[in-house]
This record gives sequence, structure tokens and C-alpha cells, in this order.
Amino acid sequence: MSANEQLLYALQTKTVLAGQEGLPSILGYPHCIDAWRQHRMYGLIRPLVEGGAEGRWLTIGDSGADAAALVKAGIPPGQVIASSLCAAQLKRLEERGLLPGIEIREVNAEAIPLATDGIDFVLAKEVYHHLPRPALGLYEMLRVARQAVVLIEPLDFLGRPLDRLRDLVKSLMRRKYVQGEFECYGNYTYRLSLRETRKIMTAMSYPDMYVRRFNDFGNNASGEPTSNVYQMSLHRLAFATQDLLASLSLMSWGKAAVVLSKRPLPERITGALAAAGFRRCVLPKNPYFTAASAAPHPLPG
Repeated sequence: MSANEQLLYALQTKTVLAGQEGLPSILGYPHCIDAWRQHRMYGLIRPLVEGGAEGRWLTIGDSGADAAALVKAGIPPGQVIASSLCAAQLKRLEERGLLPGIEIREVNAEAIPLATDGIDFVLAKEVYHHLPRPALGLYEMLRVARQAVVLIEPLDFLGRPLDRLRDLVKSLMRRKYVQGEFECYGNYTYRLSLRETRKIMTAMSYPDMYVRRFNDFGNNASGEPTSNVYQMSLHRLAFATQDLLASLSLMSWGKAAVVLSKRPLPERITGALAAAGFRRCVLPKNPYFTAASAAPHPLPG
């Protein structure tokens, strides 16, 4: 590992430690607006869970909220592994009894210590854009997942007319402006590109990806312990306005939930995803791969 890479990982570990001293909103302040926002995003993958994706799950870059959300959606705690680059926060939550039955691990997403196909599903929520080398992280997640990788991520902008205006408005409302595309974690902000992700999936000869685009909004009041009518109305208005502008192609969609399927998913799951608004992207087959290499493996149960 180069000196620059060592510096980035050290800075990321320090920043994660500093930022995880409090409880995740859905565990500590379930009635605040941020908790509502997080549940809104977790709700996007409920069709996957309710459709029968009941295998073992690994969460990446988890503050504890991801694992808790999976359990709430119906995954047994014993089938969830919660991981982070620094597991101090997860261990504190475990000691407080907030993650009962969930396994805790310290994992670098760019070098996951699991065998190939060693876990059924991988969930990475708002993590990819923080990674120093995100392509390595994505390939690692795809390597260890037997069935699918689930990403919930900010999307790369497509250069729509109002993209810059949205960034300016959000910066003003948050009273925070980041010069260029660098974060406090020290990394460049790698927003997820659906086009490039599709290329990666095609190159690896995986069959499908499912995409559900949406918009999000948060300001300094989002994390306050309790919500209020004004702030809730403001957030709902921001969602509706962005959705309208994005549907008219005047603004890029802000985020997406993406299911990257390594093997064909059962019909009960694909049907649940379609009903929830996910668009299926059927990927072209690599003619140099044998049919046997792409044979589906049944889900457990």
C-alpha cells in the first residue's frame, strides 16, 4: 500500500471514529427527520427481503443502522454480519444491547476477508462514494456475494440544466460548502455512475441489475432529536420539487437503490422489485462465457 493510500485509510478511520460517537438516528432518535429519511431509503429494499432474500447478509461501512434495518425488515439477526472499517461504534451498540444476535466485524471494503461467494447478499448504503478506491470495493463486494450486491448511493450528475442550482441551494441551506469534490474523509466523492456500473456488470458477465432512482434532501435540522411540522413540510416539498424536475430531465436524479445480481433472481423477488418501481436492466451475455458458468444457483430455503 502506497503512502498516499495509508494516509487516506488513517484519515478515514479517524473521521469514522469522530463521527460515530452518537447513536444512529434510527436507533437513538427514531422520531427525528433524519430517521424518517433513513427509513425511507431502507424501505426501498424491503421488496427484496420480503420477496424471499432470506440468506446471509453482510453490511459494509455500517454504523449499526443498516443491520438494524435488515432485522426490522425480517432477516433473522443470526444471518446478519455488520461491518465497518472501524468497528468501535458497532461494538458500543452491541454492548448496549442494540444489535442483539448480530455478528460484528471490522472490514475494509476494498479487501473483504471472506471467500468468493461466501455470503448471500452484501448491502452498502451510502458507502461507495466514501471509498478511496471504490472500483476495488465494488469488485470485492461482487466477489464475496453469492447472489447480489445492494447499493444505495448518490448518483453521478448527468449535466442537467439545474444540477448546479440544486448543489448551490443545498449548500446554502446546510451552511456548508465543500470546495471541489473532496470530503472530510479525505477521499474524492465518487458518486455512483449507473452507466459505468452497467459496464462492470457486463464485463463480468453477470445477468441483471435493478435500479430505483429517487431524490433525497437533508439540512442542519434533519438530525434534531424531534421533528416539527415546518421542517417536515420543507423536506417533503424538496423531495417533490426534485422529483418533478428530474422527471422532466431538467435535473439529474440524486440517488438510486441498485441491486446487482450475480445470478438470476427468483421470480418472486423480481416481481416484488418491479412492483416497487425498480427498472430491470437486462445485460448482454458475453458470448465467450459458457452457459454452465452462468447457471443460476437456488436461494437458501
